[in-house]
Amino acid sequence: DVFVNNYQGNDNNTGNTGNTGNTGNTGNTGHTGNTGNTGNTGNTGNTGNTGNTGNTGNTGNTGNTGNTGNTGNTGNTGNTGNTGNTGNTGNTGHTGNTGNTGNTGNTGHTGNTGNNDNPPMDPSDTAIVFRIQLGAYSHPINPRIFRDVPNLTVAKTSDGLYHYMSGSYKTFEEAANAKTQLMVQGYGDAFITAYQKGNRIPLDKAGATYVKSPPKDSTDEGSQNAVDKNQVTYKVQLGVFKNDPPADFMQKINSIQGIDKAVTNAGLTRYTAGNTSDFKSISATRDDMKAKGFSDAFIIAFYKGEQITIQEALELQK
Repeated sequence: DVFVNNYQGNDNNTGNTGNTGNTGNTGNTGHTGNTGNTGNTGNTGNTGNTGNTGNTGNTGNTGNTGNTGNTGNTGNTGNTGNTGNTGNTGNTGHTGNTGNTGNTGNTGHTGNTGNNDNPPMDPSDTAIVFRIQLGAYSHPINPRIFRDVPNLTVAKTSDGLYHYMSGSYKTFEEAANAKTQLMVQGYGDAFITAYQKGNRIPLDKAGATYVKSPPKDSTDEGSQNAVDKNQVTYKVQLGVFKNDPPADFMQKINSIQGIDKAVTNAGLTRYTAGNTSDFKSISATRDDMKAKGFSDAFIIAFYKGEQITIQEALELQK
């Protein structure tokens, strides 16, 4: 008998069939491994689905493990969402109304400075000089009040008064002509005085002569104040503003009759009440304005339309 390479001997007992592996989750089935050389070959266990490989029975050479299925491509990471547009910045709120400009304080008194147009009172000068006196006051007054007076001289005399005078004339007649012009300007009570060696002397001792009989008020016995008191006026200041006044201020203003609105030399808008030469009357107006809600109301004074201090106004009205 001829034997074949793979001879049959006694049939080996069939290898124990491996326990069927737990069925893996279905996935890609691995390639079936090459069958081991036939020998005492147990029956090839059922290839479990790729996943958990079943326990291999007593088997020939373990077949090559099937290739692991390709891992799925990692999904593309989603594009990061666009950052939302930054919201528009809210409009800046309106700037609040500028607070009321504080009331202008009273101007301090200017020092006792006379104009330099006239020669000073020279105690060594024996010549007689005639001047026209406009007023004598217990307190100094700003010379600008007499800005329309030519050749203003201010002198403090031994009586403690400040004398405001115009001109320096060698004759009484020259002084009388100048006095007439000042009377036209509103200094109705101006009168002529005479000085020698810096001291005042009586007119009759100054050799004063008249072409005509002198007017009643041409002597040095006249009033101590030649200013027309009616040209001194008082008002009550309610407020001064660079811009538009607050609404509550205008509401009060519109409820009152006779309020005056004017622009100052500084370009500010001033609101005032009242206009009188009577200080007692304007004081009552001020109290009335305070009662109506203008707590900062106060009195201001004018002479010939130019603002002056209250003290100067009261001096001019003596």
